[in-house]
Amino acid sequence: MVHVKNDNFLDMNIAVVVSGVSRRLGQVSGNSAGDFRIDYMLTVGQSIVITGTPIGGVGIATSGPLNVGEGQMIEFEIGATLRQSTATIRSP
Repeated sequence: MVHVKNDNFLDMNIAVVVSGVSRRLGQVSGNSAGDFRIDYMLTVGQSIVITGTPIGGVGIATSGPLNVGEGQMIEFEIGATLRQSTATIRSP
């Protein structure tokens, strides 16, 4: 599970990057939140990166590499300034 909190005023396309391949998860409107699911089989034995790309803007918000275990949840907060975005892994 990925919970995205978008503190930016722009709408964001959310994606997961695994082994250099980007897979779109969906969209989160500006100043709102959304939840997405990632198939656990994509994350086994490798790190993933969550990205947020602004629609109609420039730049990218990135989580940095994450190592996620089965059942864990990623909280990705997109900052008002994209480079201030953070990610946290939470256990159930």
